[in-house]
Amino acid sequence: MSGRKKRILVAGGINGMGRLVALDLAEHQIELIILGDDAKIGQALCDEIIADSILTHDDLFYYHADLSSEAKVKELARELKRDFSHIDAMIITEGQIYPKQSLTAEGLDRNLVANYFSHYWLIQQFRPLLKGGRILLPASHPHMVNRSKVTLPTEQQTKRYRGIVAARQALVARILLMRYLNQPLKKQNITINVFNPRMSSRLSLFAADRSGEHIHTASQLALDDDVEGLTGQFFDDNKKIIKLSKNYSLLKADEFYKWSKEQNRRI
Repeated sequence: MSGRKKRILVAGGINGMGRLVALDLAEHQIELIILGDDAKIGQALCDEIIADSILTHDDLFYYHADLSSEAKVKELARELKRDFSHIDAMIITEGQIYPKQSLTAEGLDRNLVANYFSHYWLIQQFRPLLKGGRILLPASHPHMVNRSKVTLPTEQQTKRYRGIVAARQALVARILLMRYLNQPLKKQNITINVFNPRMSSRLSLFAADRSGEHIHTASQLALDDDVEGLTGQFFDDNKKIIKLSKNYSLLKADEFYKWSKEQNRRI
């Protein structure tokens, strides 16, 4: 990438984990694209980055992004394709936990949309911009990842609904998405990996905000030369490769991907 700055996109980059990833990336001489769903918070983050980092206004781009439906993600992708010819890495930190059951206008569980389907849509729509680039998805602590139940998401009864259960189902789905897309993306020289962001609380993956938290793994995996070409891997918070449970099989990944396509056809 000599001769130009690397261009890194953070999807869901104004709150929680995404904000921390964006702030860490801003310590590097790059072009940074941030996608967020709140103009006021997004502007405040951009102001903070300009004031406290080495990035200038020419290096920083903010886009208002509603990632709650495939149609809106397609519209967003069209806009960025007009503005950029290439993105070197996309870090998808979009996510939120809704404690009560809530459905989108298309009838999808909001927890699954925020924590899985938005990632699925972003990868599908941004692939043309990412040729030769990297895709990074958040996982969790290796113990939680490898002890999670690897089954298709099931619809919970409204009275007994727990947002954290849906979020854990989405975690499993993200890892299986990485497993499934690993080979197809290789044809476009795109790598895809998951990483443990090492949040202090397992419930704060998408909600932790300030208080001395730091996330370096994402920027390292997006920028470092020593991970060039590595794909289909689970990295811990020290950038070491962790072996996934055999439950995350390619057969199960294929089953999940077919389920994802089927859910989208219902929309």
